[in-house]
Amino acid sequence: MTVAGEQSDDDLIYDKELHARNRRYFNGWMASTLSADAKTTLIANERCTAADLELLTKAEQSDIGTAFSTRCTHAAPIDTTNPKINLAGYEVKGKLICIGFLFSGYADFQDATFTGYADFSGETFHRPVTFENADFHDRVDFTDRQFKAPTNFAECRFMASRRNISMLIYTRIPVGKGSKSGLCQRARTLPTRPTISSEVTNA
Repeated sequence: MTVAGEQSDDDLIYDKELHARNRRYFNGWMASTLSADAKTTLIANERCTAADLELLTKAEQSDIGTAFSTRCTHAAPIDTTNPKINLAGYEVKGKLICIGFLFSGYADFQDATFTGYADFSGETFHRPVTFENADFHDRVDFTDRQFKAPTNFAECRFMASRRNISMLIYTRIPVGKGSKSGLCQRARTLPTRPTISSEVTNA
């Protein structure tokens, strides 16, 4: 998710150019399974830019593969044609900025732990996503996100104060045609529990 590099943990520092490069890598990967009509809709609704949705070049695919194999030494090589995200049980250390990222495949963050500020604002989730039983130890932002399929935040723990959580709790969300439910399951602010450990971070 951060192929081009990590943002500084300093709250006063935000590298827009670095984020733009990370977004390009991620959205270009996610665009591989989108139809032309889906891309047109995303651009028209200002969810993504046309440049972000261009297919990855061979050099960009190589960059993603290298970053993944370096950070996830025990995992199988990444498939840049299969936009599925599986961070279930992983620990994501430090600040994570995913503003405007597109998730065109299933995304699994179940039991994941986010130790730093996590910004998912402006994201678009085309397929089901779960944050069930995930831990957020710092601030988290889900404003202006769009869920087009069933979404699960059941038993999610937010350990920062409520004023640092930017999302709608127990709210009806827009879902795509054919979805069985448009109700985002309730998330709660609970006392701290033990942190999940993993050898892989920010994959």
